[in-house]
Amino acid sequence: FVICLALVPAVVIGAAVWFIDRWEPEPIVMYVIAIGWGAGVSVLLSFNGNGWWSRHALAMSESTAQYDVMTKAVGAAVIEEGAKGLGLLVFFFALNKYINGPMDGLVYGLLVGMGFAFTENILYFATADVKNNFIKQAGMDASQDVLGQTIVIRAVASPFVHPICTAITGLLIGLAATQRLSWLFVLPLGLAGYAMAAGLHASHNFSGIIRIAEDTWTRILIQIPVYISAIAMIIVVKNLQRTTVKRGIRLLVADGFIGKEDETMLMKSSLRSRAVAW
Repeated sequence: FVICLALVPAVVIGAAVWFIDRWEPEPIVMYVIAIGWGAGVSVLLSFNGNGWWSRHALAMSESTAQYDVMTKAVGAAVIEEGAKGLGLLVFFFALNKYINGPMDGLVYGLLVGMGFAFTENILYFATADVKNNFIKQAGMDASQDVLGQTIVIRAVASPFVHPICTAITGLLIGLAATQRLSWLFVLPLGLAGYAMAAGLHASHNFSGIIRIAEDTWTRILIQIPVYISAIAMIIVVKNLQRTTVKRGIRLLVADGFIGKEDETMLMKSSLRSRAVAW
């Protein structure tokens, strides 16, 4: 039951990624690897990392509020974005032929983040369901639907936090792939992306700690600027990708490798689909 609940936002995000990536799609196997890293490896690394940091934060904290900030805002953001971003670095060095530019890095970042959110949602929904059952069995206030509240918070109010944060890291790692000596640029650019992703993640978690937006609509309203920025980022990167490809195709036309009609076909998804069907 909780897996089905967690699948709903994952399917929505997956459909969005497919729409973004449909012009120059990545291999299905890379989709599986990216989602698998996010849903498996990064969750395991984060679980162990968060546990280690929680123990140290408990010893250093002077109050519950300070402990919450150190673990939920700082620790979770730094550790989780690091675990997800590590996967993107692994892809860059081990599977670098599949990361040719910012769009590739952005897509893999979205997929890793989606996989992470999927597994995390299962854990949160399962915990909430157990709490609901405990409340009923203990004869406590049955009107308190913990599972319903968790679903609204994670699947309705903020389903895109993990994918957007990791997409930022992926975008800058993909940008390194466009440089002549890409291996020299990937670490500084990757660290810059990681810092921005962790900062966005931390600010999101911190807003929950200080209860700046307790109701769903206020939470969504606050996140609208982030979503608008993410959409703008995707549009800019997508246009950059099309411009780069078009420049390369025109060079092929000028050198006589392909005809002018091939340029038209290659630059339009609908025409390419018709050509493949033919």
